[in-house]
Amino acid sequence: MRFRRLATMTMATTALCGLAPTFGPAFVPAARASSTPLQRELDGAVRDTGMPGAIMTRAGRAEVTVRSGVGDVRTGRPVPRHAMVRVGSTTKAFVATVVLQLVGEGRVALDAPVETYLPGVVRGRGGDGRTITVRQLLQHTSGLPDPGTLLPSGRAWAERRFRHRDRGELIRYALSLEPTTARWSYTNTGYLLLGELIEKVTKARSWRDEVARRIVRPLGLRHTYSPEPSEYRIRGPHPRGYLRAPGLIDVTEQDTGYLDAAGDMVSTPAEIDRFFGALLRDGCCVPPCWPRCAGRSPRAAPWTSTGSAWRSTACPAAISSAMRVRCTATRCSRAFSTGAGHGGGRASVRPSRCRSPPSPPTWTISGAS
Repeated sequence: MRFRRLATMTMATTALCGLAPTFGPAFVPAARASSTPLQRELDGAVRDTGMPGAIMTRAGRAEVTVRSGVGDVRTGRPVPRHAMVRVGSTTKAFVATVVLQLVGEGRVALDAPVETYLPGVVRGRGGDGRTITVRQLLQHTSGLPDPGTLLPSGRAWAERRFRHRDRGELIRYALSLEPTTARWSYTNTGYLLLGELIEKVTKARSWRDEVARRIVRPLGLRHTYSPEPSEYRIRGPHPRGYLRAPGLIDVTEQDTGYLDAAGDMVSTPAEIDRFFGALLRDGCCVPPCWPRCAGRSPRAAPWTSTGSAWRSTACPAAISSAMRVRCTATRCSRAFSTGAGHGGGRASVRPSRCRSPPSPPTWTISGAS
């Protein structure tokens, strides 16, 4: 039996850089006489966090988009209905999907050393590509340090946000630092390297081209893209982005080139929903079923039954969106939510109604950001 509905929600806020500024009563959403539960939920989130505004899309039998607050604190204009936003570390899910497609094609091995694909690139105090695997890059278990300390923060970052830093500079800096010792440690370095790995394996000009060819165009994501280096403006309607440092600084225009494959993409809530629906509900973007995205015949799915749940041997807990995750196929549908903030996203799930066992099983994702 198929799921009757898989509810998917994506929230994008006008607050960037992980700060939840307090904007005062002017930003509290006004009461609505005919407010729906979804609208009240979003109004409450804006009120409780102090965000200037937010937009949320929920997919089910019918797609519903609600907005709250304002998209521009200077003019008071609302958040555009089809707002494009910087989705930050949700970019990692697109990059991980491409890597898993390459695994399905036999062009990349998850447990192969990074050195196999990027000879000599990962050598330094921070790590050694001869002992770090592709799987570890995907799962944030490589021990590689993050290059974030190279970048300024707060007002200093806002004043220098147009300065370009390329991927190679960030990787080299990270490798000059001490490695982490925790079993799991979130690091952008791993995904900067995965972007480079995609380019080496596919001979593409950029990992951006492979994301577009393999995911964005097949799924019809017309408002999803990765800006080129030194492309400062968002290409379509969008809310303003702000940083409190202290005081409110408009940082909507910025050079996101330093984020690269770790977090520079732009999209809309509805299109992020469509991507995760294809990935987690339909399973059409990763092995063994991803060839459906390109109109090819999918391979047989290697599912194994484990009592009340089904586990996919094709999902190595590698799909990561700013968190470590566990991929299983279960009896329950899930609601997937992702928030765009800090210049990176955060992802989580919450249970929806449980249904009969699906046929074929449906991707779900769980974890903690």
